[in-house]
Amino acid sequence: MFDIGWTEMLVLGVLVLLVVGPRELPNLLRTMGQYFSTLQRMASEFRSQLHELSDEFTHTVNQQVQIDNLDGTGTLSPTGESDLFDDQPEDDIENSVIDDQYLDDEKRKADNDPKKVDE
Repeated sequence: MFDIGWTEMLVLGVLVLLVVGPRELPNLLRTMGQYFSTLQRMASEFRSQLHELSDEFTHTVNQQVQIDNLDGTGTLSPTGESDLFDDQPEDDIENSVIDDQYLDDEKRKADNDPKKVDE
């Protein structure tokens, strides 16, 4: 995690022993252990609250989808895809886009036609 090897740990241990002293070292380690356990408990509580919030959000979204389905705005398949456009096959959608492009090209050609007589 902190990329500290055994030699660095040994140097830190010796420094702490020299600074704190052998009498206070057990008290220091006990206090540090209490702080770490409190920090771990807080992190676990935060994680559980976040999980509850996620579950609540998922439940709310599922309810909204069910309400939308009752309104007739479309249903969602288990994969999450809407069936609002199922009445028009995908080929027809693609063809209509191609037809629009073709008509636009034909209109441009007609507008630029030199044989066109101005009245």
